Amino acid sequence: MVCEGIGFITDAQGIEPSMWSRSNNLRLFGYWISRDYFFQHQSLLRECFSLRGPLPPRLQEVQSAAEAMEEESIAIHVRRGDYFSKGLIETYGILTEDYYVEALKLAMEKTANNYQVFIFTDDSHWVENNLLPKLPNSARYRIVDQKPPETAAEHLALMSSFTRLILSNSTFSWWGATLGPEKKVVVSPTNWGPSFGEANLLSEDWLLVNN
Repeated sequence: MVCEGIGFITDAQGIEPSMWSRSNNLRLFGYWISRDYFFQHQSLLRECFSLRGPLPPRLQEVQSAAEAMEEESIAIHVRRGDYFSKGLIETYGILTEDYYVEALKLAMEKTANNYQVFIFTDDSHWVENNLLPKLPNSARYRIVDQKPPETAAEHLALMSSFTRLILSNSTFSWWGATLGPEKKVVVSPTNWGPSFGEANLLSEDWLLVNN
């Protein structure tokens, strides 16, 4: 179906000059994970991008548990899933257990000793069997995987509500760090793959771990 009066812009075209030269409605396609687009408007983004309704009960319970110990709560995003599909594994690469161990150590340096970790992932089996055995046993861990009828948008909203966040090399992670309340600690991989090599996506106050 063709919609009259709608223009199409991708992030490869550069959003600012394209937007200001168009008078019709726009439909935007792309990753948009560059601070060049948003660093002056982050407060507005956080205000505008929010769920229209409440989180599902299970996710509300996770949010309440995290808020109860906000200073000791850390969210980790573990992206696997389609990153193993043909092409993507070479484009982005897969973060190893060692990255998450080092990233958590950095986050712990900025956090109280008694902490809880919520692991958002699309591969709970790998997290349970490969990652958790390598993480410090002094912490409490909870795996937050998506269960029907929960949506990706709801999980993104919940993850973005954390003020301490460990990212994967994923646009889902980047938006989790950009939306929600202002972050106190963000740990990021240094290498996000060749597709994002030129993007100004790393914030100056993020802690970086080589991957």
